[in-house]
Amino acid sequence: MKHLDTRGLEGLPLKLLIVLLLVSLSSPLVFESLQYHERTVAIESLRTLSERIRSVVLSAFVSGPGNIRTIDVTIPSSIEGEQSWIEIGGSEDSVESLSIRCWIGEHKVIALYLEDPPVRMSSQSGDALTIRSPGSKLEVSCVQTERGVIVLVGVGHT
Repeated sequence: MKHLDTRGLEGLPLKLLIVLLLVSLSSPLVFESLQYHERTVAIESLRTLSERIRSVVLSAFVSGPGNIRTIDVTIPSSIEGEQSWIEIGGSEDSVESLSIRCWIGEHKVIALYLEDPPVRMSSQSGDALTIRSPGSKLEVSCVQTERGVIVLVGVGHT
């Protein structure tokens, strides 16, 4: 037959208090590291996507006017309540027309420039193309304008 040890019963609340204190002190660090990891994964996903877009744009440009390419674009889901999105090109006269920009919320996390060769990108309206939806199909076409060769980007039907 077992005998109850009153000293063990008295020490139990103290042990529970110490465990609770350790958990409450370490949980903010664990949550912060998980959020940092999630953000890092999203940035790398955006970087890979922008590299793929750059490759498709260069392929259409090198092939010359009249060439059309498509690429599926998958934007990472929201991080910490902030939406991820991509901005491609800009007006023909601007430096933005040479770049692909990735954003998380209001923070630009990636700016990828197409400088060698310099490839200008624009939407049909002459502005930057913004992609916010998670699953889109990007249509890329090389066209000849009076100012030279430019790549038009637009969202197609999936």
